[in-house]
Amino acid sequence: MTTPSWTDSEPGALTTLHQAASLLRSGLGRPAMTTMTTLLLVAVVLGYVAFTKHVYAPRLVLQVAEMAREPGSQPRPASDLATYVREAVWTDAALLELIAAQGLYPARRSDSRALLEALRRDTDVEVRQNYFIQERAASDAPRTARVGIRFRSTDPEQAIAVTRALAALVVNHELLSRADDAVRALRRVEGDLTSSRRAQRLVGAAVAARRREIESAAEVDPELQVELVTMLGSLESLELQTAELERRESLLSFGAAIEQQRLGLRFTVVDDGVVARSTSRDRGQLALLVGVALALAFPLVALAVGATRTPRGVA
Repeated sequence: MTTPSWTDSEPGALTTLHQAASLLRSGLGRPAMTTMTTLLLVAVVLGYVAFTKHVYAPRLVLQVAEMAREPGSQPRPASDLATYVREAVWTDAALLELIAAQGLYPARRSDSRALLEALRRDTDVEVRQNYFIQERAASDAPRTARVGIRFRSTDPEQAIAVTRALAALVVNHELLSRADDAVRALRRVEGDLTSSRRAQRLVGAAVAARRREIESAAEVDPELQVELVTMLGSLESLELQTAELERRESLLSFGAAIEQQRLGLRFTVVDDGVVARSTSRDRGQLALLVGVALALAFPLVALAVGATRTPRGVA
């Protein structure tokens, strides 16, 4: 004999549906209570939606592309662009200046550290399709990357303005930094070229002197011959070095001029992060919300009212 399971005594799906229908009829039998409760519930939902502040986070996307020229003639952006932006571009001084210009966080104006922490917490930067992490040969296509910037705010106008200001910091800092790096690289090569030319002149003069000494000697001196050969080898190395430095100096001179004209790196706005100007929902959205809320709430309220209704004849 099989022992009955506790599930055998549970009502089936059909019984459950009959009970639900009975509760629904009972709730509909009290239309005033059901309607008032439904309207109150919908009003609470609408109030919550209306008075809850929406946080806007527009995403501005910059595409960064280097100029199509020899890789060694131009500065190379940092491979970890996200960390570079957060630490090298968005410095404390730059962010405090932006906060003052945009009037952010007025309640924290007396605490610079709190201002910076709040701005960094509300700001995101992400880098995608970053090909600057790869080495590039002269025959390769110019490298590119995409930098996405977000700023969160309950004010959509402020969210857009601050996001664009943060992007402008990235563009201006990088273009100025590249120009400075290009000039410094040119100055270093110019210094090396000056030293190489000086050394070449000294060794050339020594070679000429040694030749005159050999030519004026009464007999061949093997030691002088060896010294001359060694000096000629050094002179040849210096000539090759000077020629290479002259080539580098020419490339870097052109590159520095390009960077100073802000042409070495191109920033293109792929997505300017525009959000709706109005923070309120239009009438169509509100009507739809009310309709959905009523359609969902009314049967549930009717069931609840039916479940709490005291049956007739019960004391």
